[in-house]
Amino acid sequence: VTQDATTTQVTQDASLAEARRVNANSRAALGGSPAMVQFHWWDYSDPRFVDAASHLATLRDEGLLGEVAACNFDVAHLRALVDARVPIAANQVQYSLLDRRPENGMLAFAKARGLPLACFGAVGGGWLSDAY
Repeated sequence: VTQDATTTQVTQDASLAEARRVNANSRAALGGSPAMVQFHWWDYSDPRFVDAASHLATLRDEGLLGEVAACNFDVAHLRALVDARVPIAANQVQYSLLDRRPENGMLAFAKARGLPLACFGAVGGGWLSDAY
């Protein structure tokens, strides 16, 4: 399924009702179910991120969205999602010659779990190109 549009929804409400509300808004904006939802959590001191991601998995199981991916999760918090059996399809992380943080455990964790990484910033935000 190819989507021609994207939606961005930001919330700190980790309830299933909120997940359903956001999903309904996204489906309306896209004219169908999103093929993938990239889940980002702003405040790791709030442990409800596991609940919120689990609710996305519920919506996936109901056919209301495609895959659930993580967005900029570190190893400890990605492990919490995986250990809670949230079906994470990929984790989007920044990775370049200038920002090698994924080498501090993320690459090994992802490889061990068979979890793809969607890397961005490969040319360091333009610093490694002629376009900066």
